[in-house]
Amino acid sequence: MRLNVFTYFSNSLRIACLAALCGALFGQLSQQASAVELLNDTFTYPDGNLVGNGGWTAVSGAGETPVQVQTGQVFLTQFNFPNISEEDVSNPLSETQTAGQTFYYGFDVVVNQLPDLGGVSQSYFAHFVAPGDVGGSLNFVARTFVGSPNVTDPTKFTFGLRTENGSSPVKFTEDYTLGTTYRVVAAYDFDSGDSTLWIDPTSMASSSITEANMSIDVAVDNSGFAINAFNFRQGGSSGDTTQTIDNLIVATTFEEALGGGGPMFTLGDTNNDGTVDTLDIDPFVLLLTDPAGYAAAFPGVDSLAVGDINMDTVVDTLDIDPFVALLTSGSLTGAGSVPEPSSVALVVLATVALVGFRRRVS
Repeated sequence: MRLNVFTYFSNSLRIACLAALCGALFGQLSQQASAVELLNDTFTYPDGNLVGNGGWTAVSGAGETPVQVQTGQVFLTQFNFPNISEEDVSNPLSETQTAGQTFYYGFDVVVNQLPDLGGVSQSYFAHFVAPGDVGGSLNFVARTFVGSPNVTDPTKFTFGLRTENGSSPVKFTEDYTLGTTYRVVAAYDFDSGDSTLWIDPTSMASSSITEANMSIDVAVDNSGFAINAFNFRQGGSSGDTTQTIDNLIVATTFEEALGGGGPMFTLGDTNNDGTVDTLDIDPFVLLLTDPAGYAAAFPGVDSLAVGDINMDTVVDTLDIDPFVALLTSGSLTGAGSVPEPSSVALVVLATVALVGFRRRVS
């Protein structure tokens, strides 16, 4: 009985401590993680050329094998035709990326054919672009690739990611099936220069691949590219792969770019009410201290998707500091908006101390 009493008070004190301290720190702030939609296109245009609809313009190979709209979807080709260019298209975003921001794009894609002809085993077909390089390739980042499968199978392929031009992409070890619809989500971080790719994710904690800045070419720094456009790319010598695209969203948050199609959870939204604010503090502490109790209180909520703030695949006290940053700035990278270190440290230390107290009593 004594152990149960100590355990109860340990949990209660931790919840009260975090609620009181965080409430005092953040009570006058708006802590919601704001989502800005930068581009949204469902391609509900008449069949024919995409260029001339919805702000799309040709940036390379204009008029040569133009990008087509077919039954409300975009059809891309990378046919291996010698000496024939294929049109690439671009659409400006409603904002230009600045320091501290990560931009995301998401779309549905069906890969219809392997990139396996003409000695070509991979081809990129979507990417972000920075100003001054719309028709080139120097400032293309977060390039999504189709690649030959890891295990020889004519019905399979894999996805890849690359930033630096002329190098092999980082690839998923998983193989995917031709003719199947997948939701692609990709990100580019202005400050780090890192690009990340997810396939059919449910949250940012889902499986992904990342190309770290300068991981391929140490002479090329990919950080600081102020993304202001999104491109679809075709290629005249890229191995005969084709893609059908729909439901494009470019946004400032992962959740917005992910779009619909299944349960969606927001990082930090531990009470699952659609916003990240001080009402998430108590459920967050409950998740830390009593996972079973949290599951009973919030049935159906993916605890990892909402509580793994530092995205290390476990919910623990290491998530407290980034949770505080998320509350105060709406961003995991908005360190400048976090309250003074001593205040945050007090919250973190109080919780850690009480966690240690519980363990010592146990």
